[in-house]
Amino acid sequence: MTKWKVVYVSEEHAHGRSITVDAAVDVCQVCKQTTDVLGIDCSEHEYLSFVCCSPCFTKLIEKASSK
Repeated sequence: MTKWKVVYVSEEHAHGRSITVDAAVDVCQVCKQTTDVLGIDCSEHEYLSFVCCSPCFTKLIEKASSK
């Protein structure tokens, strides 16, 4: 089981929940490599979260900026 470390909690709340960013070594959902990743979650791990490594996240931002 992956051990996550909370690195950020948003100050904004909706329905009693906030966005958390956690860090761990896990599988990136984009490149499928096991590496240092950040997990972005707004459902307290009940529904979905997005887990991505830094290089893939940077590529996603660049892709969005080029459109």
